[in-house]
Order: sequence, then structure tokens, then C-alpha cells
Amino acid sequence: MTRAPRAVGVALRNRVVSRSKKGRDRHRATRGIELGRVAFERWVIERFPSAPEGEAKRIASYACSREDARVGSLSEGEGYIEHAVEVAVIAHIRHRYTEYEALLEQGCDRDDARNRVREIVIAKLVAWSKGR
Repeated sequence: MTRAPRAVGVALRNRVVSRSKKGRDRHRATRGIELGRVAFERWVIERFPSAPEGEAKRIASYACSREDARVGSLSEGEGYIEHAVEVAVIAHIRHRYTEYEALLEQGCDRDDARNRVREIVIAKLVAWSKGR
């Protein structure tokens, strides 16, 4: 059975309109995430002004990624942003500036690995917290 030309036209138009709406919704969501990432980056810079160039953007991009429910993609409760920024920066330092991942690969327990790199993380946090 074939559809009448008008019915085919209506079905195609409806499919195009539906895809167009999905595209706009996806664009709005992406734009919202980008605005959130930029704001998160500013909060990182404000809280950790001595972080190396580009680190705030890296931290914000990862924290606000859509793939997972990361700290930056969650709601902004009172006091939440400050905590989210600190947690994201700590995680970034732990993974990028210490032997944390190597310890995990060697079979070290996560909590033990965190304890082993804690002093390095704290030292970086203090250094990055100082004004420029």
C-alpha cells in the first residue's frame, strides 16, 4: 500500500519539524552547558587565582561535561558552587599532578592512594589559592 502524495508530504514535514525541535532543544541544552562551564571556570579562577594558565578551563570543562553527572552539572544549592569548585580542583590536582593513577594501576586501594597523595594535593591547593 502506498501513501497518497499529500500524506507523504505531511509525514515528511512532521518528521522535519520534530527533528528541528529536537535540534533546537539540543542547541539550548548545549548552550546552557557552555554558559555553565564558563561560569564554573570563573569560579575556579576566583577561588584559585594562582592556578596555572588554562587549568581553570580544563577543570570546568571536565566538571561540567554532559557525559556524566559531574559536580558542575548539578544544581546550584546555597554554598554548593564553592564546594563543587573545590572538589573539582582537588580531583584535577590528584589526577594530573600526583602519582594517584599509577598507584591505582598498581592495585592500590583508592582510599590508600588518596592518602598517599594528600600532602601534594594540599600543597597545590595552598599555592593555587594565593593571589597573583
